[in-house]
Amino acid sequence: MGFDEHQLRLWTSMIKFVDDYLKDKIGFPQLVSSLEGVFIAGEFKDQDLINDWYSLWTPLEIYKAAKLDTQEPMRKVDVIKDIEAMRAFFVKKIKRSE
Repeated sequence: MGFDEHQLRLWTSMIKFVDDYLKDKIGFPQLVSSLEGVFIAGEFKDQDLINDWYSLWTPLEIYKAAKLDTQEPMRKVDVIKDIEAMRAFFVKKIKRSE
C-alpha cells in the first residue's frame, strides 16, 4: 500500500502532531482531534490501514473522553505507550510507502 503525495503530506503531519504533543507544544485533546481530522482528510481506502489506524487511535479518544467527563487531569504517563505505538505505526507506513 502506497500513499499518494497528498496522503504522504497528511501522514507526515500526523507525526508532527505527535511530536508537538511530546514536546508540550499542544495538549492531548488537540492531538487526538487533529489526528482524526487529518486521517479523515486523507480519504484512505485501504481497509486494513483504516482498521489499524483506528485500533491505535480509539484508546486515545476513549481516554480523552473519560478525562473530559470526569474533569481529571490528562497525564502523559497514562498514554505514552499508546502514543509511541501510534508514532511507530506512522513511521512504518511512511517507510513502506517510499
